[in-house]
Amino acid sequence: MAFIDHFTSLEDSRSQIHKKYELIDVMFLTDVIILSGAEGWKVIKQFGG
Repeated sequence: MAFIDHFTSLEDSRSQIHKKYELIDVMFLTDVIILSGAEGWKVIKQFGG
């Protein structure tokens, strides 16, 4: 099963006003960064931003 298949059924409850990225993009980026050894949201934000 592909990565995308695991997350396509998730409902995106974020506000449409400030949404810059699709939920699947955020999920993928977060997972890849964590698998690379990042610890905490600050590092994820720095890498993804």
